[in-house]
Amino acid sequence: MPPVHKTQITLDIDVEYRILPADGDIPQQVDITGVFTGMNNADAGRVRRSNILYSLTESEIINMEDEIEEQSK
Repeated sequence: MPPVHKTQITLDIDVEYRILPADGDIPQQVDITGVFTGMNNADAGRVRRSNILYSLTESEIINMEDEIEEQSK
């Protein structure tokens, strides 16, 4: 097995979401539907989007939902 180096990187991402309206006792909620990175494809001369939503932890998603909700106020 080849050696593995673990690290962290910062990416510019686009977060697609929808606002779910309040329903009875449930308050308005943010529902993230996609988290996309832009990947340059120099051979094709275009940017390819990759959805990394399902690679994120639940706490990372909740933090993004909270951030979106704060900016919406």
